[in-house]
Amino acid sequence: MRYDAQAVSQAVRLLHGNSLYEIRCIIGKKIFSGYFTQTDKLFYELDKIPENGNVYITLQNVQSDCYNREQRDRLVLAPKATTKDSEITDYCTMLIDLDPVRLSNIGSTDTQLEAAHSKALSIYAYLGTLGFKKPLVAMSGNGWHLLYRVSLKNTHDNVQLVKDCLGALDRQFSDDAVKVDTTVFNPARICKLYGTFAKKGADTPETPYRQARIVNTDKVPGWADEITPRDILQKLADTAPKQQAQPSAVSDSPFDIDEWLKRFNVPVKEVVNANGGTRYILEHCPFDPNHKGKDAAVFRQADGTLGFKCFHDSCSGKGWKDFRLHFEPNAYERPEPDTSLKPNHMSAQPPPQGIWEKACNLSVSAHNDEPKFYTLSDILALPKTNEEYIPTGIDGLDKMLGGLKKTLVTCVSGLRGSGKSSVLSQILLHASLYAGARCLMFSGELTERTAADWLFRQAVGTSDNLLKMSKFEAKYYVSDENKKIIADTLSDKLFIYNNNYGNNYNSVLSEMGKIHDEKQVDLILLDNLMSLDIREAARNDKYEAQSRFVEQLEMFAKLTNTHIIFVAHPRKAQGFLRLDDISGSGDIANRVDNALIVHRCNNDFKRLSSQCFGWKQDNINYQCDNLIEICKDRENGTQDEFVRLFFDRATKRFGNSAGEKTDYFNGRLNKPF
Repeated sequence: MRYDAQAVSQAVRLLHGNSLYEIRCIIGKKIFSGYFTQTDKLFYELDKIPENGNVYITLQNVQSDCYNREQRDRLVLAPKATTKDSEITDYCTMLIDLDPVRLSNIGSTDTQLEAAHSKALSIYAYLGTLGFKKPLVAMSGNGWHLLYRVSLKNTHDNVQLVKDCLGALDRQFSDDAVKVDTTVFNPARICKLYGTFAKKGADTPETPYRQARIVNTDKVPGWADEITPRDILQKLADTAPKQQAQPSAVSDSPFDIDEWLKRFNVPVKEVVNANGGTRYILEHCPFDPNHKGKDAAVFRQADGTLGFKCFHDSCSGKGWKDFRLHFEPNAYERPEPDTSLKPNHMSAQPPPQGIWEKACNLSVSAHNDEPKFYTLSDILALPKTNEEYIPTGIDGLDKMLGGLKKTLVTCVSGLRGSGKSSVLSQILLHASLYAGARCLMFSGELTERTAADWLFRQAVGTSDNLLKMSKFEAKYYVSDENKKIIADTLSDKLFIYNNNYGNNYNSVLSEMGKIHDEKQVDLILLDNLMSLDIREAARNDKYEAQSRFVEQLEMFAKLTNTHIIFVAHPRKAQGFLRLDDISGSGDIANRVDNALIVHRCNNDFKRLSSQCFGWKQDNINYQCDNLIEICKDRENGTQDEFVRLFFDRATKRFGNSAGEKTDYFNGRLNKPF
């Protein structure tokens, strides 16, 4: 079959309806062109063309005058004119073309095509979180296409907008395997005609000719009306500077380029300050020492964006990331799992039973054979204990704290809507899915179903979008089949308290003690302190009750070899939220081992943090969605450190970088296309 007439008709109808479009057939160096409004005339002309050609179609609305050219309703060899950019009236479709990286003039292998498919799923997911409508999805023969309906006049500003959108996606998603084609922004761009074959190179078992096709046929009937507004496109275009401003995928602390250049002995010849930025002219290019003078330089723009440029053609493809990796090969590697973590349920000597009762008594059985005071020599002679850390998946916390050390207690606070619950449920998921830890969760503010819904959405992550949007635009959900896969995977790893049994803290923690005895858990989350009834703990004195509560948690954590996180809401702060604002008792902050504050990077945060720390508007901490402030770290002494996070609205996940890809299930979940 040379083409699938039904598939071609469907593609033309979706892209153009009854409007004018141009068809081009390319056979080697021969080009045929024709203007059509009816597919029956198109098929008549296609049947005259040799089979070894590739067929393309214009995507945008063509000026009606073009229909009067010599190729009206027929395919003409070497036409005198084809559609120019200036002959497009407006954009109706934005094409995102995912193309596997390979040698020129050959088709893609099945593996390369699947890599492009995976990339399309990731971008589909990301754009959904920005508010993009549902796209037309197509396999182009050698890659994958996402086609979004838009309505833009063919103006210079709109052409630049589409170009910036593709550039933003390229900087965020392109890698060594698959590229986002940034050249398809021009108005008169042609696209593979779906229903025809992609014929590039030789037709071999490894690189076969494939028929391009639209794959989400169940979604296409209403696609023509799924127009993504211009302001949403602008939101994507505006992400371009933010993506460039993240020079490190390891540390979330502000990147000090001056210190980094000195640390790695990068030979700097001259430093030039201009327009609020800095240019570091190098003695020579690190990729070719013969490139000297002012040919190679590192630059830091006023907004914190870092870059590298060498003006020689052989280095034209080298950017900041290549430059940094040349000196720091492991800069972008995520921390390896901490193999020292041994989940309690796998321990040869699990903790004893009835732990909660001992914690309530705030005492441990006497050790009469131990001295009441140690000398340093006595301490050196003590048996060594293994320090175990539970990885959080948040690179800054794992790097600065080592993760969540077992036997310790962490208090988390933050203003309402700062993202505390979302961050913590994600940490539980990462600990259970990535490190094999068993986790308990008490959520006094969320119903069990709502808590589970958040966990399902976070579990699918931002890799290969698996979320569906409901009739309410801001509501996303996971398919029932994927929920079952996630639930089965977590069935013996994550346990959520049934709120129907009440919120009396002695009762809640007693039940947690019982399930710990049974399951030997590693991490416990209590969200939050204010939703637990702790008044009876100390004759209805709230502040004394809070102190006793934390003291019992500390004892419980030590006796059970677990890490406990609890959330405490702050008092009404007058300025920038600080550690002393947590809850009603300062003793809470004094007792816990770690204290964290989650901030949402909104206008109030920027204003108050600027007043508190003197940060400028271009501070790197303002180039993210949320931050976790490490206020207290008893083990290491870390404080006043900020960990930057990027929020994905659909999945409720926080990434270490914008568009961070996660896949806890190794492709086992069902994909949307």
